[in-house]
Amino acid sequence: MKRTTDKNILIAFLLNIIFAIIELLGGLFTKSISILSDAIHDFIDAISIGISFFLERKSKKNPNNNYTYGYIRYSVLGALIATLFLILGSVLIKITNINYIDSIMSIIIASYILFHSLINLNEILAVFLEKTPKNIDIICLKNHLLNIKGIIEVHHFHV
Repeated sequence: MKRTTDKNILIAFLLNIIFAIIELLGGLFTKSISILSDAIHDFIDAISIGISFFLERKSKKNPNNNYTYGYIRYSVLGALIATLFLILGSVLIKITNINYIDSIMSIIIASYILFHSLINLNEILAVFLEKTPKNIDIICLKNHLLNIKGIIEVHHFHV
């Protein structure tokens, strides 16, 4: 039986979230900090996998006027987000094991980078996902092309 990528990701998400819930309950019952912290780690993994599942499904949408190349890069975006979650988790683990001055400096630098990244995030994502630029009216452009002598049909074009 052949499974699609999104079904495999969904199975991984469900198994991970079920295990995290069981681990959380076990940690609460035994009052074990290490089990609770591992449950939190597993929940973060599950969130990352869930985002990947959503974006993998979105990547299968057909091209339209806003995304003339289609949505295929959403799958890559899912992998990128999963990687960022892993990096964030690693940074948090590192911060909790170093002295406060280094932690404060790390947080300040990370906040500065995050702030400036978020300012441009929509534009960055639009370029990365090959979205049609805001100032281009694709229907108007198509009609303009159809008005050129000799052009009979316009289909599957990218901006």
